[in-house]
This record gives sequence, C-alpha cells and structure tokens, in this order.
Amino acid sequence: MTTRRACVAGLLSLAVPACARGTRPVGPADAPTIRRPEELLPADLDLVLRLDLERIRAAIGPERFAELVRAHATPAVVAAGRDPFVDAALVQARTVWLAVRPNRRLELVDGVLVLAGTFRDLDPREGGARPAWSGPADRGGDVRVHERSGPVARSAPARAWLRSSDLVVVATAAEIDSVERALEGRGGGPRLEPPARGALSVAARVRPFVDLVRRSAPLVGRALEDARELTGWADLDADGLDGEFELRCSGPAAAAALADLLTAALPRLAEEESAGARFLEALRPRAVADRVVVSLGLDLRGLGALAECLAAGRC
Repeated sequence: MTTRRACVAGLLSLAVPACARGTRPVGPADAPTIRRPEELLPADLDLVLRLDLERIRAAIGPERFAELVRAHATPAVVAAGRDPFVDAALVQARTVWLAVRPNRRLELVDGVLVLAGTFRDLDPREGGARPAWSGPADRGGDVRVHERSGPVARSAPARAWLRSSDLVVVATAAEIDSVERALEGRGGGPRLEPPARGALSVAARVRPFVDLVRRSAPLVGRALEDARELTGWADLDADGLDGEFELRCSGPAAAAALADLLTAALPRLAEEESAGARFLEALRPRAVADRVVVSLGLDLRGLGALAECLAAGRC
C-alpha cells in the first residue's frame, strides 16, 4: 500500500496547472452549454492527462488522498506556489483532466485544468491565495466566473469557471480565450481526449516533444519524428502497475522502424538512467500496422522505484 501511495503522489504532482501572465475581464458572451467536461479542453494544447481520482481515492482512502494532494500537488508548481482553491477542488474531484502546452521551463507552461465532481462550499476567494480571487461574475448557464485580482505568473491559474456544484475549470492567462470559445461551442480544431480507462490516461501530439526527447536520447528523438500521436493508459492493482500505450506513425514502415529502435534503445537507456531503470525495463514495444504498441508491466518493487523517481522529479 505504501508503494502505491507513493506512486499516486508522483502522479498527483502532474495534476495542477502551472501559471499565466495576467488576467482579462469577462466579456459578454452566450450562456455556455456543457454536455461533457472534456469539451472544455482547448484544441491548441498538446498534452492531456486524465486522472481518475475517485478510483485512486477508493484505493488509498479519502484522508490519505487529501494528505497527498496537500503534500505533492501544488508544491510541484514551483513558479506558482500554493493555491488553496485548487487544492480544495482536487480533494473533492472525481475526475481531472490537465491539458498543457509543454515547455522546458515550468514557469512558461500554459494549461487548463478541468475537474468533475461534487464540490461543496467551494469558493476561490477563501484560503488566502495571493493575488486573491475576485468575483463571482454571472456567466450564464449556471456558470460563475472568478478572476485573479492582480497580475500572476504565466503558468499560474488566472481565471476559474464554476458550474453549479459539479464542474470547475481553471486556466492560465494564455488559455482564457480558448476556454471561452469552448464554452460557446466554438472550440476549433480536434482536441485531444485520453482514453476513459485506468487511474491515469494520456493523449498527446508527439511533435512538440521530439526536441525534448532528442536531448536525452538522440536516436529515439530522431525516430519519433515519424510519430504523430500518443495515447495510452496505466492502472494500479494489487500486483503493481500495468498499462498500454500506442504511438501512431506515418505508416507501417515507420512503425516497424520505431519499434525496432525502441527495443534496442530501451535497455541502453535503462543503464544510463538508473533512477528510472526498472520502468524502462518494463516497457515492451511492438509494431502493429501503422502503430507502435508499448505494453507496461511493473511489479510492486519496480513501482516503488518509479514512485520515488517521480516524487523527486528525476524521471
């Protein structure tokens, strides 16, 4: 159980948006009609993580879950510092989607956090955030809008939308307009949606990550130039961590080449990256048509090593 809790702590460290340059006034707009929380994920963000917090909470208990949020969630956002409102929303949420635009520098990350759940007595103005949250302003459609009362860092929460007691959306300043368009049903291009499976699932466009990967693994980075999109899931059970991830490539030949390269490169990477070695050794890539399917099976001992790596920011 301790190992699983440590892994959850590492996953939760991913689940808080980082920061924005400032705030903007709420302008007149049509009342939003929201059918599914995922509809509010902007299409311009390249990585979306989905966390089934209800599943995690049931596994470790509500009190321990709240402790993990307070200990590992917002403190991971170094530039933004703590936001008690986001902490409180995470503790009460059932499902969370975190969509971001990756950047090497955490303080320059743009993002949106969507939380679905049953939120009681949740008011952004309480908790002592600085700058404080103002509002609420009536957005229509039973949606209330809160703004930060002063300038905030680029990756900090800048605007929040609360619908009744079942939905919370928080955005950095650069993504405010994108969320507003989504609220009006004008979301633009196709958005990323992770699979509704497992404790954690992911969807990502690969291209923005190629340069980041190339820095630590040049061969893999070059091979990923033929990859288009990543989707996958991972789940915790009594035996450890299992999951499956797919990389969609430009064609079967590119998929076969990438699978061969990953098969050869992962053992070498495991030797170089001792902190994440057990995780890398647990990955099993294979080519299936135009995709590379990577299976993951990690026992409790390996799961503990991964959790330590995530919590310390070494992975």
